[in-house]
Amino acid sequence: MLRSNNVLGGEQSGHVIFLDDSPAGDGLLTAVKIASLVSMNGRLESLITGLKDYPQTIVNVKVKAKPPLESLPQVSRALAEAQSALAIMAAWCCAIRDGATGPRNGGSGA
Repeated sequence: MLRSNNVLGGEQSGHVIFLDDSPAGDGLLTAVKIASLVSMNGRLESLITGLKDYPQTIVNVKVKAKPPLESLPQVSRALAEAQSALAIMAAWCCAIRDGATGPRNGGSGA
């Protein structure tokens, strides 16, 4: 978001960031912002007219070790293939990250 000067970001999981107000996703802030927009502009349906929903695929993979992703040639190749396959789209994002919400040490995660 910082590199592209965006002040609003989010993902389909529900995380929404209003960078002018907070550097972190905040559900209460999101609810207040949407309630404010609806009160000023009418029904929610009219506010989302023209919204384009982009598909998302999430694949969870269990691993034994977590080296830096950029150090893995297979990850670099897979990302290059994804970029090539998705080149027909004007705007897209591919995020590969080390997830931190899975179970740990027999726990339930999150």
